[in-house]
Amino acid sequence: MREEVCAENEGSRKYRKNKRKAVEERGALRGRRKERRRRGKDSRGGGGGGCVPVTNWSRDKLVCFRFLDGQNSQCGSS
Repeated sequence: MREEVCAENEGSRKYRKNKRKAVEERGALRGRRKERRRRGKDSRGGGGGGCVPVTNWSRDKLVCFRFLDGQNSQCGSS
């Protein structure tokens, strides 16, 4: 009996650990998605597709991000 209980506890602990890991990964993904959305807004405000301000205070200095569909061709200071 005791061995069974031990195995049960171990399994539940493993499941809890995996669940926590999944939640952490989900949170990281959500944060990354939000960051990407904000960056896209910044690039739209800067006036260049795929262009992002280096920092918030220098909007004239833009950085090119190479996208798969070749949006970096639209890069340039606004």
